[in-house]
Amino acid sequence: MKCYLGICLAFGFLGCSGSLVRDSCISDAPGMQDTLITGQQLAANEVVFTVMGPVNDTALAISDVLVSEGIEGAFFVSGESILDRPSSILATIFNQGHRIANGSYSDQSLLSSKSPIVEVRQTDYLITPFTRNNIYLFRPPNLEFDQRLASQLNQAGLVKYVGPIGNDHATQSDIDCWSNDLDSSSCADEIFNTVASQDRGILQIHSSDNRALALSQSLVTLFKDSGYSFVSIDQVPDISSALQANGATVGDTEVTNCNDYD
Repeated sequence: MKCYLGICLAFGFLGCSGSLVRDSCISDAPGMQDTLITGQQLAANEVVFTVMGPVNDTALAISDVLVSEGIEGAFFVSGESILDRPSSILATIFNQGHRIANGSYSDQSLLSSKSPIVEVRQTDYLITPFTRNNIYLFRPPNLEFDQRLASQLNQAGLVKYVGPIGNDHATQSDIDCWSNDLDSSSCADEIFNTVASQDRGILQIHSSDNRALALSQSLVTLFKDSGYSFVSIDQVPDISSALQANGATVGDTEVTNCNDYD
């Protein structure tokens, strides 16, 4: 069993100082919905860059690329990877101006997990110090989610989360690229063409494979050269309105962040 800042992180979570079901300092929020939120409400030629998966050297390198290009990304991190890497990696990504978001604790599907609330709650605890302005975003592993799971998480006091956040190239993911032996350039072309056919969208790259770095570089170049603008995830209209309904502040104004573990 792993312990971090006084909370034991394993499926023995209930027996430690943390609580599985608890009140939140954002208690009157609508909570998560049961369908994926995509980027189809973005303006034409707007895209959002998101990363899903472990906090590792690849995630940090992608963060550096985005910063150098003036892009604010959103990193949906797996909680267990935070314990396996120096905390400075996540802190650096956060301090570079990216959104840190909840990608569950492991890469296991929450639909088949025996403890989905534990998976999300553990990561919530770990990422809370790296969130700002009450912006709490959630994406499930493999984009697998349903009404039952939404109800479970909301009833457990996780209503502060906006989600589940999807993407706009589900028919062509980087994981598919690697399983089909595509190189990063060819993969970028496939993803670009899928999103460009819709004129907008949310990109999702997985940090679990180090080829994601070259892929990210290629995607940024392709979209910029084609006249697309990269915007922050809280500029997606559906996400922005849900965040504000949750009491989040969208924009540059800094407010005191909700921390359920103070």
